[in-house]
Amino acid sequence: MTQRQTNSIEEFDTGHLLMWTVRAGILLIMAMPFIVSSDTLFPFIVGKAIYARSVIEVTFGIWLLLIFFYSRYRPSLSLVVAALGVWLLVSLIAGLTGVSTVRSLWSTYERMQGIVDLAHWFVFIAMTGSVFRSLSDWRILFTVNLIVCMAISFLGINQHYGIFDMTSFEIRATDRIESTLGNATYVGAYTMVNALIALSLIIHSLASQIPGSGGERSEQAPQSRTARRRRRGEERRTPSPRVSFNYIPWLQSVWVLSLMLNIWALWLTGTRGAVVGLGTAALVFSVGYLIWGRIRVARIISYALVASAIVVIGLFAAVRTTDVLDPVVESNTMLSRISSIGLGDASISGRVAGAQAGLLAYAEKPALGWGPENFLIAWGKHVDAEAAERDRFDQAHNKLVEELTTKGTLGFVSYMLVWVAMAWAMFRSIRRRRGYEQLSVLIIAATMLAYFVQNLFLFDTPVTLMQFSLLAAFAVAQEYWAGEGERKRAQSWMPEKLRGRLSLRRVTVALRASWGAVCLMALVSVVVIVALYALNLRAYNAAADIASFGLAAGTGATWEERLVYAEDSISTFPGLANYPRRHIIRDSFDRLPTLSDEEFWAEVELMESTGNDALDVEPDNWRIIAMLVLLHQTAAERDNEYVAKAREGLDKMAAIAPNLPDTRILTEQQYILEQATATP
Repeated sequence: MTQRQTNSIEEFDTGHLLMWTVRAGILLIMAMPFIVSSDTLFPFIVGKAIYARSVIEVTFGIWLLLIFFYSRYRPSLSLVVAALGVWLLVSLIAGLTGVSTVRSLWSTYERMQGIVDLAHWFVFIAMTGSVFRSLSDWRILFTVNLIVCMAISFLGINQHYGIFDMTSFEIRATDRIESTLGNATYVGAYTMVNALIALSLIIHSLASQIPGSGGERSEQAPQSRTARRRRRGEERRTPSPRVSFNYIPWLQSVWVLSLMLNIWALWLTGTRGAVVGLGTAALVFSVGYLIWGRIRVARIISYALVASAIVVIGLFAAVRTTDVLDPVVESNTMLSRISSIGLGDASISGRVAGAQAGLLAYAEKPALGWGPENFLIAWGKHVDAEAAERDRFDQAHNKLVEELTTKGTLGFVSYMLVWVAMAWAMFRSIRRRRGYEQLSVLIIAATMLAYFVQNLFLFDTPVTLMQFSLLAAFAVAQEYWAGEGERKRAQSWMPEKLRGRLSLRRVTVALRASWGAVCLMALVSVVVIVALYALNLRAYNAAADIASFGLAAGTGATWEERLVYAEDSISTFPGLANYPRRHIIRDSFDRLPTLSDEEFWAEVELMESTGNDALDVEPDNWRIIAMLVLLHQTAAERDNEYVAKAREGLDKMAAIAPNLPDTRILTEQQYILEQATATP
């Protein structure tokens, strides 16, 4: 064996190992729905977000080494990744110019979204699209995702029927199952996506079993005539491998079981948005296949789906206002919720009112909006009084309105460009595939549409955003597949002349040396470890501290002992410190009536300083302003000087949230207070 061959084998082995390490990290991220952090605030949200970010950061460090040392694994240019990058950049600019940059970056413990979280999922999409390329690769990733979802669905079904106790998982019986996600709508979106993915995998498995159906050969990227001739010659010279075990039937059993459990769980969630998304996907899929598809059975099914959709819509319109089906409808949560669809439904009317407030807020700041995660402030200013009595929204419950309100026209356009790029990637892939393989990819495209539609009734959460990122990464992989025969993979984006001037070639050569490689790996390791501590461990500990602050109230701990937890939470992770600040002020109100004068004024000073620190971060947060107004009104009962402070805060409250019940109640209390303290 020559030295050249030896080096080639060593490079392949090391690169292959790194590539599978990256894949393993991505597969671990799929386990995120299992995470329930019972020792933190919002256990169904915080632990999941921290887990996903941590695994993404470690995997990203390994991926950087992979693409630096092994050029064949470097991603090609991608319209989807470029569009996502633009969306992320616009989100950052909107956050810097919005009403609270800190909230835009870090969101809240209740949501755990924000620009930092979006950046992690951007990295996830870029990595996943580059290391999972063929449909066979994606079969692995999708199957792992399905197995996790199948387990989550089973836990939810058990939650409904009470087969065994799950209180240790923080899961308790409810009418609409929540499983380990903590909300029925999240489970509905999650199971909807995975039900369609399971169907796609079942269909794709037929491609290798039915002759002439578009099997493994069609999975290869489009090639020139010379390349196809060379490949056929290699196939004739290469003996066929001996297959010792056919694992496809076992996988098919898993996919079928997953499909059934996911549909069952979706039905038990009573989530209408997911059902609407599923129905829309089925209808658009049918129309798309009638245009591009050639398999006779699939075309017949497509015609049947279109006809069924027309019949179901007609029956729904005709029967829902009669008493014919009342006994059946009332006995089932999903049917009952579907039959109540209309503007008279409290949930729908609340969403409509929230969307109206969001659009009015968008008109006030049309370019870049109010900043990501600041919908609460925009809603508070523009919601009408009647709607404010019923609901309070910190999210728009409509992704398009959310983008318009918080990121303005630029954010909305950049977000839609992501979907346009994904649609174009899927369109190119579908047009170039044949048979059952084309059918399988078309189902994934319909899944993307289903996610888009259901998000018109919801908002992104850690688990649902993971599903969106998975679908976006699949679109990236389809871009690579469709374009591999048309372009060379990008080896360098910088002109050779400029590279020479900047001495980048020397840097590359130095880093590829043994000492340079060690330095590079050490640098990446340090950056990853710092990120894990600074971005994740501290945030988790802070969430655990504020949870302990609340739990300590029931253990007989003194107020001073409880304050230590809250102050630790604030200092440990300042980016999310306003939640513990609000808890300090809220719980302090319960103590005020029992305190002596000296203790009372010390407590007022603590609450004032805490509230002012919170307003430094979120100057227009009407919740905090309302707390301070109430504090000053309470203090005015002992010192008239606080009447003016209360009025100052109330005027600001009236300007930023004029129609809220809080503003009306505080205004009435202020009038009584001013009348009582007026000079005769």
